[in-house]
Amino acid sequence: MEHNYKYKKNELIDKGTYASVYKGILYNNIIPEEFLEVAIKELDTEEEESFNRVVWTLEKNILTQLKEHINIIKYIGALNEGSVFALIFLYIPRNLRTFVNTIYDSYNDFSFYIKSFIFQLLNGIKYIHSRNIIHCDIKLRNILVTDEFILKICDFGLSLSYDVNNVSDQNFNIQSLWYRSPEVLLKTNYDFSIDIWSIGCIFFELKYNQILFNVEDEKELFLKIIQIFNIEIENIDSKNIGLYSAINNSIEIKKEIKKLPKFKSLCNCNNRQLYDVEDKLISKMLKFDKNKRASANEILKNEFYFNSIKIESEYS
Repeated sequence: MEHNYKYKKNELIDKGTYASVYKGILYNNIIPEEFLEVAIKELDTEEEESFNRVVWTLEKNILTQLKEHINIIKYIGALNEGSVFALIFLYIPRNLRTFVNTIYDSYNDFSFYIKSFIFQLLNGIKYIHSRNIIHCDIKLRNILVTDEFILKICDFGLSLSYDVNNVSDQNFNIQSLWYRSPEVLLKTNYDFSIDIWSIGCIFFELKYNQILFNVEDEKELFLKIIQIFNIEIENIDSKNIGLYSAINNSIEIKKEIKKLPKFKSLCNCNNRQLYDVEDKLISKMLKFDKNKRASANEILKNEFYFNSIKIESEYS
């Protein structure tokens, strides 16, 4: 970012593990009347400066690889002044979590919005993956919604460049628990398909207005996943030490599984009339085996479902 720009923080709008996000104003020092409403992501100064510099640089490098795309938050630039490391984005006031919580029941035909949102989300992820980047933290809070109902994927703090030839030292401190894929949970090799799993969870949540994996810890998530997919516990490969004893104590697990609701009952949790094709698309995204999961491009080719949405080129 050019040195003649300065920003002013206003209210705090979100706080994560290593950073805080503020609503603010970006000023032009040379032309004071020129300003822009922005979101400012500042790394917490309590962390070591060397750590912040690495985190800031990694996210900045990811963002510079992503050119302007209608379904990705507009990145304006980065600032580093002393111990302050900041990333500047165009401000959008609400995320998809807020949207769903406040107006889910306000629309008579929310199914159209679901279709549009999933289309846009897949369109954005398709582009991100085409740049060899995995987002690694797709969830409702990391998807912004404009007044025109355009989705913007944001928060690339956990994102990484994927190299198929270098998967031996992967980071597993990624993905929020409710949207965490089996391979990240079990600490086995992962790829772009972890983002597709997260979108499948979001698709289910938007359709049924219910969080699919509303769990408190990794063990509970593990129990729900193997119950839903009817996985033989003995055949599961895991490098997650915390789950090792749970996986091997199959008798205890099977008792707990019997107490969980069946997947079909979850799918019928309300009376909203939607198309069966949605469940089929969700199931293509939520495959336990990552190699059987559909890609964003494959899902977008379902012309029957997306026929009422603008053509892909208009969202590119």
